Amino acid sequence: MLGFLQITIVLFAVLASQDAGIPESHAWDSLTTRLNVEERSYLLMWESSDEGLALLDQHLERYPDTPHREQALYLKAIGLWGLFRYAEAAEAYDTYIEAYPNEQRSYLAMTRHIQSLVRSDQAKAAIEAATEYENKPAGEQRSLAAVDALALQGKPDAAKAMLQQLILSAETDPRAGRMIEMLQGQMKHLDLIGKPIQDFSVKAWKREEVLTPASFKGRVLLVEFWASWCKPCLRQMHHVVAVYRQYHPKGLDVLGVNLDEQPDRMQAAMDGLGMTWPQYNDGRKWDNALVKDFDVHRIPFAILVDQEGIVRYVNPPAAALDRLVPELLERGRPKAEEPSAPQPG
Repeated sequence: MLGFLQITIVLFAVLASQDAGIPESHAWDSLTTRLNVEERSYLLMWESSDEGLALLDQHLERYPDTPHREQALYLKAIGLWGLFRYAEAAEAYDTYIEAYPNEQRSYLAMTRHIQSLVRSDQAKAAIEAATEYENKPAGEQRSLAAVDALALQGKPDAAKAMLQQLILSAETDPRAGRMIEMLQGQMKHLDLIGKPIQDFSVKAWKREEVLTPASFKGRVLLVEFWASWCKPCLRQMHHVVAVYRQYHPKGLDVLGVNLDEQPDRMQAAMDGLGMTWPQYNDGRKWDNALVKDFDVHRIPFAILVDQEGIVRYVNPPAAALDRLVPELLERGRPKAEEPSAPQPG
């Protein structure tokens, strides 16, 4: 019996044979219909899928001189972004921008390029790209991504200085009220870094234990805010589970803060993903006590705390945990005492 991948390959082969020899414009119209591409103003949107990405690659290969190359490369980049494949998305956006640096879509692509680099733990490359695009239009979101990159590099003071400049600039714009509020919220999160995690006391879901920061003393702690209805949360949770399984025996703990109103949905997601760490859920969604305490407005959101209870990273991307967790574990290991020098006789 043919497997799913084999069936997909056969299907693409049939589609390719059907399209062979037809004008490129007809093939492009057929492709955009299959992908259900929607155009609003200068924006292109589609429901990302692996099959659709394969069709886009096939079109670019079959018609190397296509007049729709710009649209195809853009659709590929946003398709990878939509599937949370950020490292590949960063490469795709870079390819698009290099070929089409001055298209109207290019300025959004530049923002997504930097964001993709940050979310795939390529902070240095993100800062370099932000510098390269510095004088391009619509740079506010790119600057915010650069702030995230600096924090991810372990440079919270530089991140706060850059963010403060953005706040001062926004305050001169009478239309920027909501933007100022968002920037100030981000500053609150950066201000957590280097300080003890604020006190809390919560009862773990289906457990008798009451958890406080002291419960995790001597261990690295990841506080992970999520919900079963949050697709990005579930997509990255596979990676969090893998990191937890690898490093929990070495000193990593995770505390889940779940926003589901119905805890049975949380439990189903936990069972499906293999999440075995304690969860806090009070059924109040965005009014969850810890969501309020930590001023969380978007998920997924995370706080990474060292063995002494000091916040070291706020909202690190899941891809960065492979690097950050072992760094913190190693930093917290007691140093072996050097042997004393022999005393002269």
